Amino acid sequence: MKYATMKTLGTNGRFANQLFQYAFLRFYAKRIGVNLETPAWEGQKIFGHAEPAISRDLPAARIHGRADWAAICEAYPSGNVDFWGYFQETAYYVDDKTFFRSLFIPCRESELIRDWAAFAGERGRPVIGVHLRYGDYGYGNFYETPIGWVRDVLEQEWDGLDEPLLYVATDDHRAVKLLKRYNPVTWQYFSVEAYPAYYYDFWALSRVNHMLIASNSSFSFAAAMLNETCSTFMRPSLSAHKLIPFDPWISPVLLSDSTPWLNFLSRCPCLRRIYNFIRRAIFFRNL
Repeated sequence: MKYATMKTLGTNGRFANQLFQYAFLRFYAKRIGVNLETPAWEGQKIFGHAEPAISRDLPAARIHGRADWAAICEAYPSGNVDFWGYFQETAYYVDDKTFFRSLFIPCRESELIRDWAAFAGERGRPVIGVHLRYGDYGYGNFYETPIGWVRDVLEQEWDGLDEPLLYVATDDHRAVKLLKRYNPVTWQYFSVEAYPAYYYDFWALSRVNHMLIASNSSFSFAAAMLNETCSTFMRPSLSAHKLIPFDPWISPVLLSDSTPWLNFLSRCPCLRRIYNFIRRAIFFRNL
């Protein structure tokens, strides 16, 4: 029997990182024909995945950067390997979008769809989704989305739509006030109590049907890859000084944009936490 495992699945990065890692395992198993074993991770609860627990130690393979499928399959043609990596190259998945999306259909999705239909209406009013990430952001390439850029795009789009709706996904609900003019809805709209709070945001971003404004984050990028109805995807670019369009199936997951100050903060985690805490407290208090 041939096996592939990933001992760090569930601990190497947060939710979206885990999705890419699990997807890589499933695509590899499909290509090579191996059995999978995984540790416990969030997808077991949310999506019902049920691979057996890891029962064996296998040689480790660390996959860095842009290693392609041909090189990986040539290096490990027979499985029996424990993978480590982030696997955020969309080229791994673009040839079978249907399979990728099938991996991340939540249990009890019909209840989410019911709540979404009540929100958007039977005829499907245009919904714009915005992801504003704060908590662990604010340094290096993990920069916050300038709210002025979001407002600029919303002002351009809003009045031309027929009864538009706004969904705001955020890890800091003080941020909802930044867009209060548009009467935004958040994850608390959902009535089903089956998932972690962040997953409602993720699922909603995968369902918005007009525009998804992502952060420079794998969370909203992965949601964009699962979204089959949205016509426009935008995200912040510090070098362009605005939101720019992207295609979630051919674009890099994260833009390598930063500033000297953000790079400095990436090297000083204690200072970063203090600075961002004080800055956000002052900013949100003055709304």
